[in-house]
Amino acid sequence: MATSNNGIISQSLANKMLYCIKEYLKEVFFYDALYDNIDDLKKELLDFLVYYNEHRPHTSLENLTPKEFIENEKKCK
Repeated sequence: MATSNNGIISQSLANKMLYCIKEYLKEVFFYDALYDNIDDLKKELLDFLVYYNEHRPHTSLENLTPKEFIENEKKCK
């Protein structure tokens, strides 16, 4: 499992997740799109974060979403 004994995601896994998010954000939001204003960009970023954390399964989290993973960790305590 990807957590330490106290249920916190390991630093190594956190770094991998942040790197993947950063690369995806660069690809989708900065290289492939133009925005009319900052509010449009903010909305797209928020929509992405909701998708990433609540709907997209992650193989590093045993095919759970981050939200499901955290909820499961809380149940185990």
